[in-house]
Amino acid sequence: MFITRILERLILWSVCSLSFLICVHGNLLYTLQEELPGITILGNVARESDLPNQKGITQMIFQSFQYVLITSGQSELSKIFEIDPITSDLKTKGTVDRELLCPNNGICLLSFKVGANSVTVGVYTFINVTVNVTDCNDNAPAFSLSVVELTILENTPIHESIPLDVIATDHDAGTNSVLKYRIIPESETFGLVVNDEEGGTHYLSLVTKKLLDRETQGFYQIYVIAFDGGMPSKTGTLTINITVTDVNDNRPRFSQDPYNITIDEKTTLNSVILRVSATDRDDGRNGKITYSLTRTDPSALASFIALNTSTGEITLLKSLIYNPNLVYKLFIHAQDNGSPVKSARAVVWLYVKRSKTVAPVININSLFSGQLSENALEYASVVYIAVTFPDWDLHAHVTCTCNPCGEFEIRTIAIDTFTLTVAKKLDRETMSLYNVTITCSARDTPFLNTSEHFIIEIKDENDNAPVFQQAVYIVNVTENNVPGATLLKVKATDADIGANGAIQYTFASGLGNNIFTIGSTNGTISVNGQLDRESQSVYSLYVCAHDSGQEIQLTSTALVTVHVLDLNDVYPVFNQSSYTMSVMENQNSSGPVYIGQVFAVDTDEGENGRLSYLIPTAYELLPYRILQNGIIVVTESLDREHISNYTFEVIAYDHGIVPKSSTVVVTVNVCDINDNEPIFIFPSSNNNTINVEMSTMPNTVIVAIIASDNDIGNNKKLSYAIEAGNTNQIFQIDHITGNIVFSRVLLETYLGSYDLMVSATDHGNPARCNRTVLRVIVFKSNVTAPLDNVKLATAGQTIVIVISISCVIFVLSIVGIIVICLIRSTNKDKRVYNPRIYEEHKMIEPSTSDNRRPIAMHRLRKEMSSLAKGASNKAKEMDSSFLGDDMDGFNSSSLARTSIYNTSMSTFKSSDKQLSQTQGQTHPMISQPFPAKHTFEEERYQPFPVKNTLEGERYSYIEDTWDTSDSCCEESDEDVKRKTTNSNGKEKNHYATAF
Repeated sequence: MFITRILERLILWSVCSLSFLICVHGNLLYTLQEELPGITILGNVARESDLPNQKGITQMIFQSFQYVLITSGQSELSKIFEIDPITSDLKTKGTVDRELLCPNNGICLLSFKVGANSVTVGVYTFINVTVNVTDCNDNAPAFSLSVVELTILENTPIHESIPLDVIATDHDAGTNSVLKYRIIPESETFGLVVNDEEGGTHYLSLVTKKLLDRETQGFYQIYVIAFDGGMPSKTGTLTINITVTDVNDNRPRFSQDPYNITIDEKTTLNSVILRVSATDRDDGRNGKITYSLTRTDPSALASFIALNTSTGEITLLKSLIYNPNLVYKLFIHAQDNGSPVKSARAVVWLYVKRSKTVAPVININSLFSGQLSENALEYASVVYIAVTFPDWDLHAHVTCTCNPCGEFEIRTIAIDTFTLTVAKKLDRETMSLYNVTITCSARDTPFLNTSEHFIIEIKDENDNAPVFQQAVYIVNVTENNVPGATLLKVKATDADIGANGAIQYTFASGLGNNIFTIGSTNGTISVNGQLDRESQSVYSLYVCAHDSGQEIQLTSTALVTVHVLDLNDVYPVFNQSSYTMSVMENQNSSGPVYIGQVFAVDTDEGENGRLSYLIPTAYELLPYRILQNGIIVVTESLDREHISNYTFEVIAYDHGIVPKSSTVVVTVNVCDINDNEPIFIFPSSNNNTINVEMSTMPNTVIVAIIASDNDIGNNKKLSYAIEAGNTNQIFQIDHITGNIVFSRVLLETYLGSYDLMVSATDHGNPARCNRTVLRVIVFKSNVTAPLDNVKLATAGQTIVIVISISCVIFVLSIVGIIVICLIRSTNKDKRVYNPRIYEEHKMIEPSTSDNRRPIAMHRLRKEMSSLAKGASNKAKEMDSSFLGDDMDGFNSSSLARTSIYNTSMSTFKSSDKQLSQTQGQTHPMISQPFPAKHTFEEERYQPFPVKNTLEGERYSYIEDTWDTSDSCCEESDEDVKRKTTNSNGKEKNHYATAF
């Protein structure tokens, strides 16, 4: 110790003489998950950088270090991390958000230095520290735009790619970022292409899957959903509105061809005699019609009429004279304004008649009953029209028109017969009722006309599928819900009427029938039973809405995503029902020593599933500590000979609002090392001399070397040897039993005193040995010495010693009983109670006096055992003064030790009986503190006779020792057989059992 202090002062002087030493010691990398709540300890910088073991760093310098965080201009790091200036524990100041620290980096590495400064010594060093902040899925994908408006030409070819000037971003990294995209609902017209660029950017494009037709459908709305790779997955939605623009792919179409018109020869000039009409299904300029008169027959007719190029109205400029042999013919040209231009041509037959005042008669015959189906084909006949005139010679000059003329048109069958036909596809959802007017007149007298009115009601056909109000529904529900609870209500509409518009709701392919139900008419989705997030956290339900059409049923689908939110309903579960660990005794280290780890899992999520561990306060006196990750360490050196095993409890608890916990029993066995030297019982420092008569026969035991070892197993087994002093080799020792005999018949030349150096060596690795000197006096007996006076004196002294020691033991017994009473009274008032953890799970109250009493018993028994042992040693010391050449004195002192032992054992029996009334023989902390085969009722000092040629049989005592062995160490319960020979030459077997 003195030399160590001198060396430390020399090192300190040398460091101080170097003024200020600066060193760099290692690089440390810590991993920290973002969004951990509260303060997180990353580690101990000094210990994990092995700073105490660096060259030039003594223990005194290391203990004088103070630690500081060096951020090198990165001031934001000092707001995130802090270091304990004394212990060098590095920890966070709060929750860390990786996206704020490293918004554009996949890997987030924060680097700084930790300085260690010793002002007293003048040493400064620093450690490079890097913290890798790992990502958790705390951000959902987000598109740069929520809605994208696209315009696409209807003649766009198939597989044409339309780039979307929008990207989806997710501030998370790795698999937590955007992983895949999907169009919902699936589209037969458009597909989605994802192009991956360097840096992980995804560029999206729409691809046409079939040719577009603006005239059939001019607008589309689709949804692109971005999914990340987290569990559960988070999503972002992009709405795309697609407008199909027109191309000039349709020709103009006249409402009828040819036109037949009859005018009176007295028709008013500048009046409209006819209006031709052409339509174009295209849009805008492509659908705008311009009319022109291309040719007339006769050609002079062009000067009698005028054509309005925009409206198609034909105006009479000059009067035409009736000529029954002349029919006028006009060629009307209609063209759109598209590029390229598309056109159509119609013929107008113009008849001039004489002036009459009789109007025609119209007869209408319907070709359908009730309602006209909206699925009626184009050119299908609706009604027949028969026209008659009183003046029969005019029948060849009849014309009829209808209003409205968009959906219907009149076709000529015969001179006086017409039919009303469907001009284009009908749509009941657009127009369900038409009020039609048929007007017929003579061609030459259009002012003489007759009109008939009738109503056409359009019959509904199932041509519209139900449409959901939303394509995607997202709903959250907490697990362990009330059965039958309503989650949400989906809603779809159908433009049809009656049964064609009556909507029924079902789950696609029976999905969800066992867990969820849906109201077939109202779309209300309910939960049949309780949901368990640990079994399934997300449900994807495809809801079908179908109408009730008779011939065909139309269906649409919506996605319902159900997220099950977590409740703290799961207790932590250890991976073992109990744990058994081992640790070697006498482990000297500068810090805690790892002995094992417990591990528990909690299938809840978030704080409900984050576990911590603790050892109850009832075991706070034990030299064990548990870390947050379940690692158990021993905090001080253990002594197996004191306590061989420990049993205590470990609690795993979660961090829910109402935490749940579980308990497991941990047993730590202390393994033996060979740390005890053999101890000689005989010879001892106070009794190491024997007198042996020269006439003792060879191989007769003259004395037994007795030693014990507090270790166990091979560390306890002993071998005996004579190492020196065996002049003439007249002594021989049994290596196992320690019995010493004469190796030959002694001669008078061998008389005298022999100092034998005897050794006891255990079988440990490395072995331990102890040595002592046994003095053997070989004498020749000539006459019997007058010993009566000596015997009387010795007996008197022995009686005085017995009485004195008995009084001492009596006083010690009274003190022991008082100590027991005080312990029991104190334990009644001690309570340590944690209602949050122990009351909820009905743990056995660890701090009650019943649980603490075994420790008190164990300590009391040890103290009383030490007192009794001390009294026994005192008796041995006293009796050693009578073990000289006087054998009667030896016998008297042996009687005194027997009396002392009996008195001591009666006191222990009384104390042990009182302790047994309040406590059994086991305790959670100390397994089997008093083995059943070693109760105090058994005598622990077994006498065995040793042959003495002068005084007959005398008794010495072996004190048994016991250990509590453990599973990791070899147990040794051996019987040592002592074989001696009595005065009659018969062998006797005596045993001393060592535990």
